[in-house]
Amino acid sequence: MSIPQDIMAEAEQVGAAMDAEMSSALAAAAPQGQFSARALNALVAELNAILPMFGAPLYPEFAEDITVFPPEFVEQIMMLAGAAEQAGIDSGIDLSDIQDDRDLAKLAGVLRTLAENEEFIAFLQTPVEEEVVVEETVTETPDEEIIEEDLFAARM
Repeated sequence: MSIPQDIMAEAEQVGAAMDAEMSSALAAAAPQGQFSARALNALVAELNAILPMFGAPLYPEFAEDITVFPPEFVEQIMMLAGAAEQAGIDSGIDLSDIQDDRDLAKLAGVLRTLAENEEFIAFLQTPVEEEVVVEETVTETPDEEIIEEDLFAARM
């Protein structure tokens, strides 16, 4: 059975709207300031030490200085913060205070500490348990009279 075209179009519109909202949220959370490529790449090195634990590809190094974090970079860092929160670890990742290279160095230290945290590593290595929903089927059982009649009929 195929999905009607109007439902597919509506689903695509909803997906596009969700992507736009996510991009907007990432842009709003992106640190702004003066960031050198050297300091950014030190942060990228610490990020890339953790990303393989997620099965995620490594983040590329920066070729030049920037003034605003790219949304993909923010997304990767926020993913780590979210995983730490799920693991019950206060990561200390806060992008709202990032304004310069010194703040990047502090954040790199936070990521290094997180990458070495045994509890965090164990959490990431634990397989994700999927909740399985089993539907119960209710079958109506016939009255005892009907069963007895069938048994008697079978004997004849």
